[in-house]
Amino acid sequence: MRVLHTSDWHLGKDIGSLDRTETFGKFLRWLLETIRTEHVDTLIVSGDVFDTTTPSHRAQSLYYSFLAQLSESGCRHAVITAGNHDSPSLINAPSDLLSHMGIHAVGTVGENELIAVRDADEALQAVVLAVPYLRERDVFRAGDYRSEEDRSKALALAIAGHYERLVQQALTLMKNERVPIIATGHLFVSGGVLDDSVRKLYIGYLGNIPADIFPQQIDYLALGHLHRPQLVGGDPARAYSGSPLPLDFSEAETEKSVRIVDFEPGKPPAVRPVPVPAFERLETVSGTGAQILARIAELAAADEPVIVRVIHRGESPEPGLAEQVRSIVEGSPVLIAETRDESLVHAYLEGKDVHTLSVGELTPAQVLSRRLDCEGIQGDERAELEKRFEIALEALQNKDPLQ
Repeated sequence: MRVLHTSDWHLGKDIGSLDRTETFGKFLRWLLETIRTEHVDTLIVSGDVFDTTTPSHRAQSLYYSFLAQLSESGCRHAVITAGNHDSPSLINAPSDLLSHMGIHAVGTVGENELIAVRDADEALQAVVLAVPYLRERDVFRAGDYRSEEDRSKALALAIAGHYERLVQQALTLMKNERVPIIATGHLFVSGGVLDDSVRKLYIGYLGNIPADIFPQQIDYLALGHLHRPQLVGGDPARAYSGSPLPLDFSEAETEKSVRIVDFEPGKPPAVRPVPVPAFERLETVSGTGAQILARIAELAAADEPVIVRVIHRGESPEPGLAEQVRSIVEGSPVLIAETRDESLVHAYLEGKDVHTLSVGELTPAQVLSRRLDCEGIQGDERAELEKRFEIALEALQNKDPLQ
């Protein structure tokens, strides 16, 4: 049996002001062709199908068009789980319809997490533990703990227990015939390497999941959430596939891939990465105003498609820089995703009166920092307010609007 493992598509994710629907479409067409040419039996998508819980109609159209064509690719089964960016109810909504196409969409914890994968003769080939992004309320009831460390340990044990129960159910389903157990997960295993596009705040267990919580009976652990392809503890059978496309400029140099996993009786799974083509080129141009304008002129003269982020790092603001950049690239294939003046941001954070700064150029944390400075809040009180703010922001971003 051959499996293709991917995750973190983030359909609908723009770069700056630029719509990327065409780029996502190119990836999904490439993925369908790869499934055909590699004769993939089962596709696994380990979370974050969409970039937000309220994806645009264009993003949803890409998703459902892909699923409609999947049945024509020779792939008999697909297992798609929700990530922290997805709406669990949106992923679940068409599950009954999709199941008739061999597509299993799992948005929430429940009975549908255990999926039997069968061949054309209905013989059991594998069992998939389709575990979506686990919120605390899914596996854990908070109690009184002496420290955050004790609470995190209790949460990790609850997650371990969840996987262990599913493994035991899988073994019962197999009866006397052992077939591969494949498990999904959308979380941060300790030691993982982060890109800037992944939030560096992890509430509770999300930042402290030991690799050894996963039962040894799992033959392949298909992880999502981290955008850089990587192994857990150096084990090729426990891995993050990473995002297939760069989701922001911090990922521009990261080689993207999907993973092909072959299962043969009596052998460990054979795993190999398949590189994803670079469907677009990203470049960050930074420095003083003169340095930026010189490099932009070079890119425009090269007459090659490129998406550019401009960051001004001069000593003083240059309010007209964005307009100068736009005039240089006009009529060329160079696209400007964003132009940011860091000197304006620094001036604002230092308490200077900056009239040309848009609030969109600031992060929520920077706005909070300025507000706390204005109120003169420092020390432990400031640290506690910053922590509570991040927790509230995380909860707001992960809220499912359809519930």
